[in-house]
This record gives sequence, structure tokens and C-alpha cells, in this order.
Amino acid sequence: FLLKKSPAMFRKQILSGELFCSDILIQLELILVARLAKIPRESQLVSMLLMPFIQQVVVGRQPVLNVYGNDYPTKDGTAVRDYIHVVDLADGHISALRKLFITNDIGCAAYNLGTGRGTSVLELVAAFEKVSGKKIPLKICARRQGDATAVYADTEKAARELGW
Repeated sequence: FLLKKSPAMFRKQILSGELFCSDILIQLELILVARLAKIPRESQLVSMLLMPFIQQVVVGRQPVLNVYGNDYPTKDGTAVRDYIHVVDLADGHISALRKLFITNDIGCAAYNLGTGRGTSVLELVAAFEKVSGKKIPLKICARRQGDATAVYADTEKAARELGW
């Protein structure tokens, strides 16, 4: 409710909560490792599940892949996301844990883990076609409300501080 009414106020409350927790951890000399993930809106689920949807089309369980929007200001007109392999993501978490165990004064830190580069929907489809040797039938649909043009991680801090 608050997010819909005032996104700026919602962000301020999240930030103040993070600062409050950070202060408590520092005062009590506690260590906390938490993996926080954004809870997706319904419109974000398809982009999060794009790879499984493509796989369903490749193996014949679905007849066509819906592509939501081909008029984004990107090189091929489709939305861009940061797709990371789960093993690479796990390596990032291990790097964060290593830092935790070798650093005396870690304080509170957040790191973005991702590839650091965006891949468009059509680029991902092309990669699947190359690997599978199959043409993936597409249905171009209207953009979904709330979908961003491009979302990918800025991994510079993780590279610099975690060596990841």
C-alpha cells in the first residue's frame, strides 16, 4: 500500500530500517549475513522465469514464447535483464563470507551480485537457439505495465571489495 501511495517514502522507510539495524549490530558487536532479494511483482515473474519458459518451448511443452514489448529503446527493442548462473551467484556469496571471516571491522555492507551486463530477451532466445539447434517461435505482445527497459547489477563494489 505505501509503495503505491508514495515510492519515495517507502524507500526512506526501508533505508531508515537498514540504518537502525546496522547501528544495533555495531553497538552489540554482532555479525549478520543476510541475502535479501526483491519480492517480484506479478509482471516481473515472467522476466524472472524467462529461461524456463524458453526451455518449455524448446522441448515442445509450449507452442510459442511470448515476448512482451519490442519497442523498448534497446538495440533490438526488447527488455534487458542481468541473467546470472546460480553457481556464479553462489561464488559471490562465498566471496562475501570470506570477507566476513577475514575482516575485523566489517560494519554493514551491501553488494550487488550479477553479471554486470544486460542481455536482451532476443539475445537470450538466440543463445538458446544456438545451443539447442532449434528455432524458437515467438509471439510479440504488448509491453506489460511496470516493466523497466533495462535492469542489471552494478558489480563494481563486489569486484573491488570482494574480489568477485
